[in-house]
Amino acid sequence: MFDIVGIGNAVVDRTVYYDTNKAHSMDIYQQKGRYFSTTSTEYEQLQHLYEYNWSICAGGSVANSIRTLSTLGFNTAFLGKIGLDEEGKFFENSLIDTGVHSFLAKSKIYSTGSCMIFVHEDKERTICGKAGASKTLSEEDIPEEFFNTKALFFELYNLKSCLNLSFELIKKAKQKNCRIFLTLSDSQMIYQLKDSLPGIIPLVDVLFGNEYEFKALEELKIMLPLLCFKTKGAQGSAILKNGIWTDCATLRCKKIINTNGAGDAYAAGVIAGLLRKKNLTECLKFGHNISCQVLGRMEPYLA
Repeated sequence: MFDIVGIGNAVVDRTVYYDTNKAHSMDIYQQKGRYFSTTSTEYEQLQHLYEYNWSICAGGSVANSIRTLSTLGFNTAFLGKIGLDEEGKFFENSLIDTGVHSFLAKSKIYSTGSCMIFVHEDKERTICGKAGASKTLSEEDIPEEFFNTKALFFELYNLKSCLNLSFELIKKAKQKNCRIFLTLSDSQMIYQLKDSLPGIIPLVDVLFGNEYEFKALEELKIMLPLLCFKTKGAQGSAILKNGIWTDCATLRCKKIINTNGAGDAYAAGVIAGLLRKKNLTECLKFGHNISCQVLGRMEPYLA
């Protein structure tokens, strides 16, 4: 039995340093710390503008957390969908290299998804991406072993692309007494899913997000689970337990290369503590510790 199985977007990250002289620079800057939405044409233009200046690594929000949890010694698996291309092979190898069992489905039509990570001078980042094959995940892609786990970890990015499927998987998992973790991904996704989230959030055991995302839930008056973890950047994090938020100071990170994946690492650390049945204070400390380690790496996960 797996300790935890993740389901999310299988994407390859292309990390670049933000350039004020390139197209869409102001739009990218205004979305610092958030997701920058583009059309397919605009995204292709951005890739062309930065193509000789990026570094490439495997990404995906939940995939990042699952790789880190595997590195921390947990028996993990990841379900997503890739294309029949080099990027797909690269993503699959990243799971194998970190000891994650692959439940990857493969599309013959769509290419593997990708994200561009724009790193600003203060090391904050703006994310822009296209899901590609990830958004075509279907019921036929779900292996029987998927529910042979103690916990499932979902992300809002993938949930938006495969809403009905994700909802059914969560309901079935609850029937099998699986613990459900969800990371909110981006505040824009919350507004786009405002009609569906009131039916999904109550099924979640533990919810992760940042200040913008929890503010969006508050504005929409969506009831929160009993246990939530909110990241607050340099200000640390906060925990919601039984309706009460408590702030928690962060650790001082000795080295920060970029902030991409810091929230995913924090979630992995907290989940590791919860799966090991540590108290909440220990879970928070571990979340901050793992986040600091990833902040000092180019890759958005431990390996």
